[in-house]
Amino acid sequence: MRRGQHHSALAWLIAGGLGVAAVTVLSTLFLPGASLWHAIAAPEEDGTWKFTTIDGRDVRAVGYNILIRWGEVVAGHDGCNNWGEDGANVLDNGDRIITIDSQECPPGLLDEAYWLLTQPTATMRMEGEHLILHDEPHRGQLRRAAERRCAALLAVSITKALRGGDNA
Repeated sequence: MRRGQHHSALAWLIAGGLGVAAVTVLSTLFLPGASLWHAIAAPEEDGTWKFTTIDGRDVRAVGYNILIRWGEVVAGHDGCNNWGEDGANVLDNGDRIITIDSQECPPGLLDEAYWLLTQPTATMRMEGEHLILHDEPHRGQLRRAAERRCAALLAVSITKALRGGDNA
């Protein structure tokens, strides 16, 4: 091996290490609570979603939202209380156990529909920029919360960089 080749290989090794370190730091800064792998490989439905309508009624002022992780609804806000599930808390029959804030709230007109749409029986599909949840007879339309858009853009940028740009 010629002397210049040794230095060239070492330079590539150092550059690769710095690249991995940069991607790790950027993913930690811009993807709080999510791994780089999750940002790249997760279903497009993953993230925080805010309900805009339930059964055709505007519910933006109520504040219904959900968090989807690996294609499943795992947490949310029902307009009054935050709730979430711990993956370890599953009953023998497969039912999930959720924890919920215990504020006393007046019942909302569409609370029951919201809760039905958060269950695993609801179907989930993308319609352009909107997520549609459907569990007969209810239908919810949601828009993505801003933080996931930023994370998704970062993941696309990192993926393109790792593949060598737009030409890959």
